[in-house]
Amino acid sequence: MSTHALKVRLLSRRYGAVVAVDSASFCLDQGEIGVLVGPSGCGKSTLLRLVAGLEPPDSKPGAQIVIGGNVVFDADAGLDLPADRRGVGLVFQDYALFPHMTVAANIAFGLHHWRKAEREARVRELLSWVRMEALAERYPHELSGGQQQRVALARALAPRPTVVLLDEPFSNLDQSLRSELREEMRALIKQSGATALFVTHDREEAISLADKLIVMHEGRVIQSGAPHQLYWQPENLAVATLLGEANVLEGMAVNGYAECILGRVPLARSTQGRVHLVLRPEAVQVTPDAHGEVVVERVTYFGHDQLLTLRLANDAMLLARVSGVQRFAPGQRARAAVIAPAAAIRADE
Repeated sequence: MSTHALKVRLLSRRYGAVVAVDSASFCLDQGEIGVLVGPSGCGKSTLLRLVAGLEPPDSKPGAQIVIGGNVVFDADAGLDLPADRRGVGLVFQDYALFPHMTVAANIAFGLHHWRKAEREARVRELLSWVRMEALAERYPHELSGGQQQRVALARALAPRPTVVLLDEPFSNLDQSLRSELREEMRALIKQSGATALFVTHDREEAISLADKLIVMHEGRVIQSGAPHQLYWQPENLAVATLLGEANVLEGMAVNGYAECILGRVPLARSTQGRVHLVLRPEAVQVTPDAHGEVVVERVTYFGHDQLLTLRLANDAMLLARVSGVQRFAPGQRARAAVIAPAAAIRADE
């Protein structure tokens, strides 16, 4: 059986009339990487701070935070442990390294209660993990942004926390470096065996980092699960549009299929009645055909692939993401076929 490293239940936080977090619940298993994702202002960073103990949750009945099997907040019992007793490591947007300390001293900061030999061995181990042995005596201002990020992660992991919390750790890096370093950071966290909770508003970043996505909207957790599951089987339109381009078509579902403007479309989950069909552009196959019923309106070319905007027979628009090998041009006629099941969201939900 899996063990929850982090369990959050019914957390809320209000600032006057503004509800920042509204009865949020989720859990992470040991060694799992979770990512809180959602639009700006949806409550992601506030929820992370509540978990960290940097802000107090509202004392609503049933609200609880459990970290590594230890209850650190319980509204019913009046329990609220401070941040330094929760067994968490923190990585902030600006890394918050101590400017007057060397790389090695920054990493060792949380190990003051360790024996000297154990502390020095742990620092050497982490310097090796983040490939910074040669930079141990440098100061933060002598490092690149990516190097500072690795030091901040090593410092957070040094005391072997149950959970590492990371708030937009790539936001200060340029786009070309972000992709490289998030893969590196994911690998380092997996190597350490730690459980991690990231905050980001970047959907590509969220999907590529996460073992579990936790989608927030207007202060609430509206769906959580594996990235593939949420991408292809969103439970509502907010999740569908947040995680990528989506065609939303009206349809009538029956026996695992739905009838819509594209004809009979298979469903990812069987349902009945009037539905909104969520069809990812990658699920639309486009074949040039001089007698086809769709017309290419626009081509956005990315090299490895291209995004086609198609006009259907009823003048509705459909997005299709296809290989960059085949050439398409505006005005070209084609056929469109659905090659993957659509998600069906009941129209009355």
